[in-house]
Amino acid sequence: MFEMSGVSEELARDVARWAESIDYSTQPAADSPATDDADLPPRLQTAIEAHVDHSHARRLVAAPVTFPKNDSSGPLPSAGRAGEGG
Repeated sequence: MFEMSGVSEELARDVARWAESIDYSTQPAADSPATDDADLPPRLQTAIEAHVDHSHARRLVAAPVTFPKNDSSGPLPSAGRAGEGG
């Protein structure tokens, strides 16, 4: 059986490698800033198509998120999570 989570994870990895935002539409409007399929690497295009095919989405917008690897400032302060003393 096919697992959607695997497709989503593959898409997330490929978007992170591409390092640019993606605005993909199955039916782009004339004034839409949708990504031109020809600009995408074949692996990323395949991952997008697999995700859209299985999710039945009409539009997919994705942006890579990166976190600093060596942030010496330490963790962010807690915003008061449930179960924690203040």
